[in-house]
Amino acid sequence: MKRYIRLILILLGALTLLSACNTTWKSEAGSPSLANRKKWKSFLKVSQAKPGASIGTTNTHISNVSHMVAVAKINQALQSYNDQVGYKLSSVFQLAEHDEQEGEKGPVVTSQVVNGHLYYVGFLDYLKGSSRAAYEQTNKQIPAIAVVDGEDNTLPAWVRTKDDDGKQYHIILRFSDQSSSWDDNNIYRHLRNRGYSTALSCNKIDRPTLEVDDKWRPFFTVSYNKIDNCANLSYGSLEWPEYLLVVDAQTTDESGMKKYNLDDPTTSANERDPAIPKWIDQVYSPNVIRDWIAAWGYNPDNYGKTSTLDDFQLDGGHLDEVMNEANDNIVFVGYITSVQKDDALIGVMVIDPQTGTATLHDTQGKYAMATKSSAMNAILQATHRWDFEVEDLTLHTIYGVATWQGELARPAYDDAGARYRSLYCGTVLIQANYDHMPSHVQWATSKHEAFTKYERWLILSRTQRVGSNVEEIKETSGMVEKVQQLVIEGSTDFLLNIQGQQGLFAVPVDYLGNPLNEAVLNLHSGDQVYMRYADPVNTKTYLVLEIRNLTKTGPAEEASPHLTGHQLETVKKK
Repeated sequence: MKRYIRLILILLGALTLLSACNTTWKSEAGSPSLANRKKWKSFLKVSQAKPGASIGTTNTHISNVSHMVAVAKINQALQSYNDQVGYKLSSVFQLAEHDEQEGEKGPVVTSQVVNGHLYYVGFLDYLKGSSRAAYEQTNKQIPAIAVVDGEDNTLPAWVRTKDDDGKQYHIILRFSDQSSSWDDNNIYRHLRNRGYSTALSCNKIDRPTLEVDDKWRPFFTVSYNKIDNCANLSYGSLEWPEYLLVVDAQTTDESGMKKYNLDDPTTSANERDPAIPKWIDQVYSPNVIRDWIAAWGYNPDNYGKTSTLDDFQLDGGHLDEVMNEANDNIVFVGYITSVQKDDALIGVMVIDPQTGTATLHDTQGKYAMATKSSAMNAILQATHRWDFEVEDLTLHTIYGVATWQGELARPAYDDAGARYRSLYCGTVLIQANYDHMPSHVQWATSKHEAFTKYERWLILSRTQRVGSNVEEIKETSGMVEKVQQLVIEGSTDFLLNIQGQQGLFAVPVDYLGNPLNEAVLNLHSGDQVYMRYADPVNTKTYLVLEIRNLTKTGPAEEASPHLTGHQLETVKKK
């Protein structure tokens, strides 16, 4: 009996000790501790967007070039000779590839906003297996970068050999090691040589990103992370950026590196250096943001329980990189779901990588939204006969509603039959709601045509507007100056010029017998017309919803100026 009493006392003492330290109460997996869970949940500062607020991505500088299409364009550009370099760049250089330390693979192509425009910037490196001779013959320097316009797929990639001040590029620092014996210019090695060690320390070099400033000078931007709870990793750890390092890619001198303090999320003070350059798009890396979202989405009230009630996660573990609503920076966009299997989003999170703060858009109730994979499935079903792939599908507010927009592409192959990324085939859009159907998908081979078709679909399907900043329904009358026809993929539109009014009024011809079509088929220059139309506000092409020829109007029609086409036909019959 005494043995049992002693055992009970020992167990009670152990439980008291565990509750006193408040860090050893473990979840089903054994770690991390509840105390750490609660602390990490506060690292990401999340604010709630107003219901129906515009998604914080660009409405006007929307990309129609995917990352894989950008790589294909750059590879094509490197095959050409450059007059300023004097030789074929592809004979010595290739697109740089991510270092294995980053946990990423593939070419280094950075999406970046430069002076309010979206570009893809490709940084070069020596060909794999290059000899030291090539390295020495180029004076140990890379003379160029490759650039792709992210907003216009019709433009080819081009090669830049100088910045906006006219200074020739002499890029020294790179991602990869050419040889450990004679090349000391790998960015990781360069940082370690400057004292930013990761061996036996509580710090980590996180994802060096190659960016250009507003004058197209190349830099590495790197966050030097602190590992939280480093002294006791048995209870879990999480990283947070302690410093931002900005490294001039064209020098190894100490003067080419600047260090800026970043905010410590474990304190209430703001330690961030206000002098951080505005041109830097990514102060906080996707690696950190993904971990912070996972910590933010954990429900501490369920700690130690089998239930996952109210636990959230990042859908697919992926963050989109797109231009922000202000058109001056990149933002990360994540799609939040529950840990349970479902096809709906709980919210859309827009993260500012300059500040590490986030805005959550609620996507429940009247703003319900299916997952990104659901939208991709609808697109693939609508375009399956052409065997397209869907790339870089991103979320924007277009014509006043949340919309998925992306690129349709096919694989690109080299002479040896190996794939080297993709070729652009079209732009695709579908409304981001909870009811995706293949018939809702609108796409075309040109960006302008795709957006025109999508706008028409929204209006004609009477899609509900949520805080529209684009469409207004207006009325007008005037004399027809000119009637033109436009045929797109077998569909005919009549384009009308009205005296004294700027822009074109477009009347889509859907089928004969439609009152709207019958009215426009009999129009001539000099006729007076009444029109009700959708005004896109920021363009000069208007979609006509109703049109009547007042020159041939009878008494019944004059008495009813606001009747629809169907009502007018009824009046005529009477």
